[in-house]
Amino acid sequence: MSRSAALLLALVAINASLVQSHMMVSHPAVWGGQDYSLENPLNMGSKNWMCAGRKPSDGKGAISFNSGGRLGLPIVCGAAAKNPGKGKDICQNDPSALHKGGGCLLSIAYKANPKPEDFVVISSVHDCPNGDYGTINFNMPELPACDDCVCAWNWISKEAADEMYMNCFDCKILGGKNGTITGGTHLSDHYYAVPGYPAKGRRPLYENTVPNGAVSVEIASVVPLATVSNITTPLRTNTTANGTTSGSSPSSSSRSPASATVSFSASAAATGVPDNINIASKAISVLDRSVIAVVGAVVAALMTVC
Repeated sequence: MSRSAALLLALVAINASLVQSHMMVSHPAVWGGQDYSLENPLNMGSKNWMCAGRKPSDGKGAISFNSGGRLGLPIVCGAAAKNPGKGKDICQNDPSALHKGGGCLLSIAYKANPKPEDFVVISSVHDCPNGDYGTINFNMPELPACDDCVCAWNWISKEAADEMYMNCFDCKILGGKNGTITGGTHLSDHYYAVPGYPAKGRRPLYENTVPNGAVSVEIASVVPLATVSNITTPLRTNTTANGTTSGSSPSSSSRSPASATVSFSASAAATGVPDNINIASKAISVLDRSVIAVVGAVVAALMTVC
């Protein structure tokens, strides 16, 4: 083999290693399993789009964590995808994969087939990944309980090409109260170098845009309602800044408990009892008095006959 041919092959090998030198979440539940190709950056319009272009059926099982607790995810280089337990030994041989760290976000969607705009950020780690090439712990805020949500891990490196990475997995939230997320920090507002989304300036690292640790979300509580008339489903209530309360039913695509629409007046908001329940109670009270009056009249008539 000529010297020029050998040099060309060497350059090709180096380029291939650089192209594949990135980080990923290595876990069987991740959509795509433990395939090294999950380390590739997002590219809208290609197969490597949202969730690395993978589907729920590409993962095995789900990752569970407690509401308000902590979740540890093994984040390693692609070369250690099949063996995350030896991530440090393997990835130290590929230091370019780390790109001097950066920051990681964890977000969640309460929908079966989420769109990019459905993910809400729930945790941020500014020093992520790191040179340990192992488990990164994400602190969690209080979250509504969920048996079949979708979680996403994102990474923007500190020093590399303009790229963003995303791995998704089915997740379960344990110990949470009934409710649904109504607001928070949307992941779509923090996409970077993703075609189709506005540019965010020069490398918007999470350490400059999202607080470190658990990221709080807005939750609408679900209030159990005793059977009144034909109302047998829970009610979702929201409290606004001025203290008034309103209720509404979630969309059919939301993975939250069933809800019924209710309305609250100022007096009802103060007592916590919806107007339609007050009306139903009054109607029952009037009906009770009417029945008592009829029964009394019948008894009096019978006594007169006797």
